[in-house]
Amino acid sequence: MKNLKKTSKKFFQVALILIACFCFTSCMTLNHTVGTGAQNKSTPIASKNAWYILWGLVPLNADAVDGGKMAAAANAGSNYTIESQSTIVNFLLNILTSEITVYSQNVKIYK
Repeated sequence: MKNLKKTSKKFFQVALILIACFCFTSCMTLNHTVGTGAQNKSTPIASKNAWYILWGLVPLNADAVDGGKMAAAANAGSNYTIESQSTIVNFLLNILTSEITVYSQNVKIYK
């Protein structure tokens, strides 16, 4: 009986660690600074969702989510920051679309 308790306690600990790893891997941010970067990061001047297939290998809307083109269209000038971010919302959405290997992330431009 003691071995069963030890085994189930160990299984619970491993399961908890795996769940935590899956939850925390979805929150990541990558910033690209152009020039001196954004002076105000409170409100983005442009924002779009990037979609990928084959687990992120092939972009579906690469032209629409080109940070340089987005910044030029929003008249960002020569100093801006491009933020690519995956949030918990993307993670939950990706759970639903992962069966067909479609993944998403947010791209924002700050001036």
